Amino acid sequence: MLIFVYWGSWKISSIRFTYLITRCYGRTNTGISINPCGYNVTAGVFLVIRCSYLFEQNENILIIVGIVGGLTCFFSAIIGSFQFDIKKIVAYSTCSQLGYMFFSSGMSNYSLSLFHLFNHAFFKALLFLSMGSIIHAMTDEQDFRKMGGLIKLLPFTYVMVLIGSLALMGFPFLTGFYSKDFILEFTFARFTIQSVFLYFLGVFAAFFSAYHSTRLIYWVFLSKPNFPRVYLNQLHEPGIFMTLPLFLLSLCSIFVGYIFSDSMNGIGNNFYGNSIYQNLVNYNYYEAEFSLFFVKYIPLLMTILGVIMFFVLNFDNKLYQNLIFKTKYIYIYKFFIKALYFDVLYIDILFNNILIISYLYVYKYVEKRMMEFFFIILIFTFFKVLNNFYKKTTKELIFDYFFMIIFFFVYLLLFLELFYYIDFIYLIILIIFFFFNFNKSFIKT
Repeated sequence: MLIFVYWGSWKISSIRFTYLITRCYGRTNTGISINPCGYNVTAGVFLVIRCSYLFEQNENILIIVGIVGGLTCFFSAIIGSFQFDIKKIVAYSTCSQLGYMFFSSGMSNYSLSLFHLFNHAFFKALLFLSMGSIIHAMTDEQDFRKMGGLIKLLPFTYVMVLIGSLALMGFPFLTGFYSKDFILEFTFARFTIQSVFLYFLGVFAAFFSAYHSTRLIYWVFLSKPNFPRVYLNQLHEPGIFMTLPLFLLSLCSIFVGYIFSDSMNGIGNNFYGNSIYQNLVNYNYYEAEFSLFFVKYIPLLMTILGVIMFFVLNFDNKLYQNLIFKTKYIYIYKFFIKALYFDVLYIDILFNNILIISYLYVYKYVEKRMMEFFFIILIFTFFKVLNNFYKKTTKELIFDYFFMIIFFFVYLLLFLELFYYIDFIYLIILIIFFFFNFNKSFIKT
């Protein structure tokens, strides 16, 4: 069970941001930017959902998955609020949405987790592709401090980013609203200490998601231009092969959540059949449906507050700079802009001091010497001896080769079939006995 927790919660999502962020940052700047969104989201979440029967047998494992997902959701949203690279902002937003999916699975709401995975694919692919369009127009520039005023130069891309960001924030009646807000409602409806804790983590994550989404839109499109004048002759909207996918993804980001909400979720819904297992003890659809008023509207309120907070802090830039850079909060600012120093922990401490052992000893001595000797040299020697023996006992005619191919193929199948029924030594004796009988009969002929 812990293996599934590791591969599902840690490698693909969890607090290990480096895996996703570095791949989002280092890839090319247009359509292939969707790849990190695709395979990183799908693999871990889908593994946990499909293994729901195993997770439901142990409540402690579900708590671990939920806590890891909640911390991922919260800290990723905060870190994204301090980044300046537009593709990194979207990447940390992806990590935050992964956290929603995982702590929803930790609360046994697997269908909601899969529904959010389904919805998230559309508006996050829209955002990644839009970021690729911006970077392509800005000749590979990714720092939004060197952009600004692009609303007049890239109006279509602005509309696409606005739709994707609103869906990401959970704006009412867009795609993200029908899954993210439902996840928070169903999490609170468990009425446990862990569920209430995860609910407020998700609520504050929604606050910071709205903050960094508004921050991205403002500095890229609405602020004063801050890029070299030579870029004016190069700025252009993407061609039809990017415009058409962007338009289709924008439609999906608006309507898909509403269309599939009742068909994929709800009381008495049997859309997933036996694909997802949920213990009846953890079934809380009725409690979520009739939950308190403030539980349903706090996420929307925090989203609006996140948008307002950005404009309050950036209304007077000197106030923001004095608050951050001339007080003790500068250390908190550095802590989050460095992504919790996780890269330092993972690369400088863990890799350089611990994982380097795998190269110095495992690779150089075990793999390069022992494995090459046993799996290459010995196998080569075995077949070389077998070949010499075959040449001495046969006349090397074509039917000899054909017969030996059939012989080894049949005995390979026999070995695989009888391996669990008879002793291995007896099988080897049987093969040797048949082989020598074949040689004697062949010599006589």
